[in-house]
Amino acid sequence: MKILPNEICVPKHKLLVMDMKVKDVKKVCRQFEPKLKIWRLQNKQIKDEFAGVVNEALKDKKVETEVNSCWQSMRDTDS
Repeated sequence: MKILPNEICVPKHKLLVMDMKVKDVKKVCRQFEPKLKIWRLQNKQIKDEFAGVVNEALKDKKVETEVNSCWQSMRDTDS
């Protein structure tokens, strides 16, 4: 880093010059993950089919409304 004392950029400021070396960072290639197609839910038939699948999957699950009991049940679950 160098300060050039005789070069004035703005009053009360001096020009600062610096040489930098930047290393190239290799990009890590990731496996392609397909995007969710939520726009397809605009179709009434697909929306009803999706709602049926979700409701069927959640039928046996109990829904907890209190935060502490929800965290305790997740903590105690053996997964």
